[in-house]
Amino acid sequence: MLIYLDASLNEYIQSKGTLDYKEINAIENIFISHKNRNHLVIAGRKCLETLMRLDGISTLTKRQIEIIDHDITTLLGVSNNVSTKIVVKPSNTSFMRNSVSAKSDILDSYRYENTIFEVPLIQFSNPELLEKTRLVAEHLDDCYFYEFIGNEFSELKTFPFRISFDRQHGGGNDTYRIFEEKILNQNIVFSLVDSDKRDNKAELG
Repeated sequence: MLIYLDASLNEYIQSKGTLDYKEINAIENIFISHKNRNHLVIAGRKCLETLMRLDGISTLTKRQIEIIDHDITTLLGVSNNVSTKIVVKPSNTSFMRNSVSAKSDILDSYRYENTIFEVPLIQFSNPELLEKTRLVAEHLDDCYFYEFIGNEFSELKTFPFRISFDRQHGGGNDTYRIFEEKILNQNIVFSLVDSDKRDNKAELG
């Protein structure tokens, strides 16, 4: 998943003068997820500079900030081309999901949703939230197939990363139970299921 550190974080930190222990822990968790290639973390240069100067930030996290800062032009280009992302906001804001319907460039009759999840910084103090994204599909073969398609698309778009999921076998009709369990466990979850229609006039399975 793409995690974008919003510019409002810069103002939030400057107004507080520092961050509390849980917020520092949240920052550390976010950058560890980038180091472990669980998620792609991006921020503007001013925000990165502010984070670098924070008291309590580890040497390892500072190194990750330097790496992101070095690749900032490329990474911001990726951010502009990825429509579904997590935007990290100040801890005093509320969780918001903003979805906008968009027309496909490829299929005339198809529309899809661009979704931006605005998440307060403090929520990332829970490390489970930043583990690898769970890909829940009806069968493991589906997971491998979707991951392959995703990586082919990444290469086509020349994105500087590979897609990697924690693949979850949904078990056919029980897929929704696995999806629900992962959501309740506060994991980031991406689920794909087909319609299970025998033909166009049949009922959904």
